[in-house]
Amino acid sequence: MTIFDPFQSLKGFPIAVEKLYPKSFILKKGLTYGLIRIAEGKKLAVLGENDRVLKDPFHGQSYHHATTLKLCDLSGENTNCLMEIFPFTKPVSLREHRITIGTGDRLGTATPGHIRAARKFNVRPVLA
Repeated sequence: MTIFDPFQSLKGFPIAVEKLYPKSFILKKGLTYGLIRIAEGKKLAVLGENDRVLKDPFHGQSYHHATTLKLCDLSGENTNCLMEIFPFTKPVSLREHRITIGTGDRLGTATPGHIRAARKFNVRPVLA
């Protein structure tokens, strides 16, 4: 079994990866999606064969090497693509769940911690 190493996969491209979010990487239909940070900020990285990456609906800058990398802004348009490809990212009603907990993250830095904390209990987080 081959273990996917996102950092190794990004070597050879003309970008300087400042941070990798390994738990964000997911494989779907021959493409690998994940979140990285470069000098310009956080980006969605799409990795795979050239034809598949270019047909992918996300909008971004493409780089070609042994594979193709597309770096996509975290925009409203790309958010809609994300929710279409990964339905679990789409907001849904939690009305039928007995226990929910609301979280707030004005600065956008605490959400990963909120998710990790919620996993320890039988609750459904409402991320805001």
